[in-house]
Amino acid sequence: MTHSTQSQSEETISVFGNGSISATPDLLTIRLDVVTEDIKLSIAQQQNAEKVTAVLQALTQLGIQRENIRTVEYTIQPKYDYHNGKQTFTGYEVIHGLLVEIKDINEAGKIIDSAVQLGVNRIGNIQLQVKNPQPFYLQALTLAIRDAQIKAQTIAQTLHLSLNPKPISITEVTEQHPQPFLELSKTTTPIAPGQININATVKIIYAY
Repeated sequence: MTHSTQSQSEETISVFGNGSISATPDLLTIRLDVVTEDIKLSIAQQQNAEKVTAVLQALTQLGIQRENIRTVEYTIQPKYDYHNGKQTFTGYEVIHGLLVEIKDINEAGKIIDSAVQLGVNRIGNIQLQVKNPQPFYLQALTLAIRDAQIKAQTIAQTLHLSLNPKPISITEVTEQHPQPFLELSKTTTPIAPGQININATVKIIYAY
């Protein structure tokens, strides 16, 4: 987003300002996979379906709404062993992957334990997020503008320039803000969300 107040006919100074605000995550997304194998495809599918059903029931009983659980993968593939250059068929692998949103991070450990006990045998990354980042972003944006103002004033004072405090243009720099990921194994059930940094950057052009 760019705001321009006048033509850029004067001598100008361009500066970037950065702002950052820390926020506590209040939403957790986790990938839970049920993986089954058998020499017979029908048995592998049946075992997988039974375990997934049990996991879904447990998740809903723990307070997770069904709209916050969705299937993100369902694959069937043959498995082979290779020995002395020869390929031997060993059965089928069925994978049913669920993406689960947990709104109470304090309950995440209990939810993960229950899912593992009922058949989840592969856990993806945990993604920690802020449900409503906009207020934090606006605070970071304010800090970014102040940072740019201070930089411009410092440059002007150092070079003995008369800076027009009214900027010619202000550009909000769009950035991707990756959320922190935590690797999780079956032995690391406790979840420590920590803090997320929400960042903003602006470019401001001043005349002197």
